Amino acid sequence: MRGSKGVRYFLFGTITLSLFFLNFGCQKIKKLFIKPALEGVAQESYTIPVYGYQSSLVIKATPQEVVNHIVKDFSWVERASERMGMLQIEVEDLKPGVDMSELGQSIGFNIKILEINFPCRLVTFKYKPDKEWWLMILTDGSWVLLRFNVKPIPEGTMVNLNMLIQPSPALQKIVTFSLLSKAVASRIDLIMAAVQSEFDPELDIKKLTEKGVRGEIYETLLQDLEVRVWVDASPEEVGAWITGPDHLEVLLPEIKPTEPISIEFQRASPGEVIYSPATFEQGIMRLKMGLFLMKGKKGGIFEVRIYAVYLGYVGFLEMEATPERGGSLFQARVVSEIPESVSAEAMDLLLLAIRIPQMLQERAWLIKQEVEKAG
Repeated sequence: MRGSKGVRYFLFGTITLSLFFLNFGCQKIKKLFIKPALEGVAQESYTIPVYGYQSSLVIKATPQEVVNHIVKDFSWVERASERMGMLQIEVEDLKPGVDMSELGQSIGFNIKILEINFPCRLVTFKYKPDKEWWLMILTDGSWVLLRFNVKPIPEGTMVNLNMLIQPSPALQKIVTFSLLSKAVASRIDLIMAAVQSEFDPELDIKKLTEKGVRGEIYETLLQDLEVRVWVDASPEEVGAWITGPDHLEVLLPEIKPTEPISIEFQRASPGEVIYSPATFEQGIMRLKMGLFLMKGKKGGIFEVRIYAVYLGYVGFLEMEATPERGGSLFQARVVSEIPESVSAEAMDLLLLAIRIPQMLQERAWLIKQEVEKAG
């Protein structure tokens, strides 16, 4: 049950911290936790309420047929959009045979509601042939994470969907959490029903969805850590330094991509996704991950987004430089899912989370120093 999550988090945290104290001793814990904040660097830690939706459905086809049709040819999106009434999906760069099974593959699209456009980008984060597919939908101030798992059954294929969504703050001011979650879940249901109908033309989509949401809506929390520092330089100068040659390696020395990506990232167009397998290395910890990088500029604001997929979780680092007082306000935030298991890997993640606040402060201070020195 969802209500038992809090108990699991409490037990998980209690056990892990107890082991941590036993292994390192109280003095080392004190030194690790209680460090003075770097001068001029403000820090804030909090949890983000997000909502989730999970649902299961049967498609009358094999897993391979389902994946080949849905993942490797996105032309079904336009057909599904015709059945959605007030909600329309317009894919900007949809071409016949667009293959979304490639990690880092992305397409831009608009969601149109009552003639209002919401520009979005869809990115593939994870793909296991005929088994698993993870997608991230990115838009201003909001994101949606979709996890699909498929498995064969006598009737065809069982598709299990898990969705997490963080609505934009502006949208939350005008629509209640309850109404918004139901609206998004119902649209997901409509899309999935349209997918079912691709393999079962006699399926009555209206009848299938008229009884309300087909799955379970729930609330959960993500961990959010944010640091801010003023930099005596323009947002363009801050962004140019962050994306400069070899500067990613300076900012994130613990992350080792399988191949150098700094030059490729520097040359990337706004919104373009750069992907590389990578390993997070710190002490004896070795954590394999998929790394996805994006950058952009809008209205004088420069931003960099770095997403990591690891151990069944997604975490991301956002860096943003905004004009302020003749210079820039540089902000960096790390958002991550909270592990639910009490595995050795989950303990590594919790120990890493303990170190992140100091690491984030130091990197923000490094950017300030290096950009101002370069100027």
